[in-house]
Amino acid sequence: MKIKDLIKNLESLDQDLNVVFYSEDENLTEKGKGIRVLDLLSTSKSYAQLSRNDDGSVSISFGKGESSLEYAFLEITSDI
Repeated sequence: MKIKDLIKNLESLDQDLNVVFYSEDENLTEKGKGIRVLDLLSTSKSYAQLSRNDDGSVSISFGKGESSLEYAFLEITSDI
């Protein structure tokens, strides 16, 4: 998702609403629980390179290099 798309989606909501992040992804939820609630800690930007490992998971290498791109990062936590 691009920042402009996120802003467009958020602009359609009441600007005074609290934001809650959640996931039903079984790789993020605790065993026996169907949902994981998360909160935003910070936003930042940095150069990084994303790659897919042999097992299908994604890894990230931070820093400016030949194949890196600039990304916006949203740091989230399960401690809300």
